[in-house]
Amino acid sequence: MLDFCTLAIISAVLASPASAGGSNQTADFSPIETGGTPFTVSIEQVEWTGDALPTIQSTSYARYDHYLIFVGGRTSGVHGFDCDPNNNFMPKQFNDSILIVDYLNEHVYTRSLSEGDLSEFQIADLSSTNKLFFHEQKHLLMVGGYGHQTETPPKGDEWLGCPLQADSRFQTYNTMKVVDLQGIINWTKGDSSLLSSHIRFFDAPDSDPDLFQITGGTMLLVDDEYWLCLGHSYDGGYIPGCACPTPAAQVYTKSIRRFAFDANDPASSPVLIGETSDAPSWARRRDLNVLPVHYGDHGRGAVALSGVFTEQDGIWTVPITVRPDATMEQADPDDPETFKQGFNIYHSATMNFWSVERSENWMLVFGGMGYQVLEEGVLTEDSFIPYSNEVLAVRFAPGDSIDSGDDEWSQHLPGTSFPSIIDDTTGLPYYFGSEMAFMPVVEHDDFIYSFDSIKDPTHVAFIYGGIVSPGQNRSGEVYNPTYASNRVFKVIISPTQPCPADIFNTGTVDVMDLLAVAEEWGCGGSCIADVNEDGIVDVLDLLLVISEWGPCQ
Repeated sequence: MLDFCTLAIISAVLASPASAGGSNQTADFSPIETGGTPFTVSIEQVEWTGDALPTIQSTSYARYDHYLIFVGGRTSGVHGFDCDPNNNFMPKQFNDSILIVDYLNEHVYTRSLSEGDLSEFQIADLSSTNKLFFHEQKHLLMVGGYGHQTETPPKGDEWLGCPLQADSRFQTYNTMKVVDLQGIINWTKGDSSLLSSHIRFFDAPDSDPDLFQITGGTMLLVDDEYWLCLGHSYDGGYIPGCACPTPAAQVYTKSIRRFAFDANDPASSPVLIGETSDAPSWARRRDLNVLPVHYGDHGRGAVALSGVFTEQDGIWTVPITVRPDATMEQADPDDPETFKQGFNIYHSATMNFWSVERSENWMLVFGGMGYQVLEEGVLTEDSFIPYSNEVLAVRFAPGDSIDSGDDEWSQHLPGTSFPSIIDDTTGLPYYFGSEMAFMPVVEHDDFIYSFDSIKDPTHVAFIYGGIVSPGQNRSGEVYNPTYASNRVFKVIISPTQPCPADIFNTGTVDVMDLLAVAEEWGCGGSCIADVNEDGIVDVLDLLLVISEWGPCQ
């Protein structure tokens, strides 16, 4: 959940960039390079002539065969901010149906959960928003989620968050839901099977009774372990800044919770492996982008990019590296060499490429929201966290040792944004990215994509739904209401033609390549600075470095 009330107060109080940075983790950010990526990105809107597409955001999803499956989430834009939780998260705007999009035949199938044999509690649980989820081949695993429940409170008590009605409760669910994708597709298309035969519900294990009570985090599969990365629990109605005798209870997990489970075994139950001990204060993060990454020969792990909110309601700028053993590390924020991100910080569509040849990860963040945004091509800062249409590419090259001080980082604008689509009412361009569904159509290793296997322009994924904003909604502007989108885009990745003078494969010919030529001057035989491969490092190699100086085209 995005606390826009808090951000509005911040934007009114913090007048200058210097003071605005005071509430953030750091007052400055790392430079953003233009270009310098070993690939280009294009985003194209899919022209759809079939059934009307459903609007959805903050949903759990999977692509199975030629179907896109959506469970839960919300059918409206950003939530409200008044003192009635039933208005802020309107119960009727939670998605209580299974949505199936057949993108091959352009058909849409929808079936209300109430048509099945589930309990009222289970329906509300599945309809919740911002669940942690993972698509594991034939199954969709979902954990937690924030939602609305109609229950009678304990006698003499009332629900948290000052509900106006005694039977209105908002909570973060503490269950895991496992969906059989083929079964749920058949049920949604109208077969007579029991819905309960396609969805399994699990309570948290006794060894960690709060294991699944999370929203606003990310679920990953690392080897044979499921990781529940960061996020928080929010129990009660959402009424930020309002007087309330029974306020909501919010607890950040600040941890990586790990458990084992075999979705293909009907008898399997979740087994706790462990979670972060002595949770660090800098892991107080939610609604952020957490991606699986490779650490070379050391195995798989994750990176948590930027995120919200600090204790002072600012943004986190220094990423968290999660090592293969699930240990979290953060580089020193006071070190001027530490990588600091302020662009596209909020949860949005993402993907990560790993290159064995280059020994680096390339994380792509498709639009969303940021403390730093482009305004008519100029990089600006805004504490209101406006919307962004641009793609950000973050390069993460893990060091030889498992040590954050040995890692290399850079961030780039590859020159790609969502297509320009104008809102008929306001005349403003739409901004996309936040809470969109990213669905790959190419092979991947548990959502790490092989960059080295892409030799030609390749359609890698669909992006669907999310929050769409007419205009950026910057501080000082009239706030334009946002919506849940039903637009479909496809993402195409094209490798750039390598330039021979880019000796270190950074995507840019720079001083490092020049120094390599100088250091190996006169070298014969196997020499990395023999750019033109004529058997000797000489003036011809120097001239080639000079002629190709700058980003590789």
